[in-house]
Amino acid sequence: MSAVTSEVAAPDARRAGRFVYVSAVVLLCAWVLVPIYFLLINTLSSPDTVNSFPKPFIPEFDLGSLQFFANQQDGKQRSWLVQGLPWDQCRQFARASVAAYQKWHDTQCEQLAE
Repeated sequence: MSAVTSEVAAPDARRAGRFVYVSAVVLLCAWVLVPIYFLLINTLSSPDTVNSFPKPFIPEFDLGSLQFFANQQDGKQRSWLVQGLPWDQCRQFARASVAAYQKWHDTQCEQLAE
């Protein structure tokens, strides 16, 4: 009779172990991904949305503005803020800005190499 009992107990133990394993994996994934999600939401939201309480259930993204940070001068961080562009023009502006920066960077590297 004990042989029958041990055969029945083994699948239950495996099922319980599998449940604990899957629960641990889900919890670990949530532990890592939820903070990344909140960082992404805060990065793409407007300052008013970030500072508001209670937070909206469906986040609003502020894709019509871009802020580019530059060097510090006289102890102040310099940046450029571009607002009010439609999304397609915002994307074109970002590409042109990156290309201009790459050209400036290449020029700086050439001057330093001389």
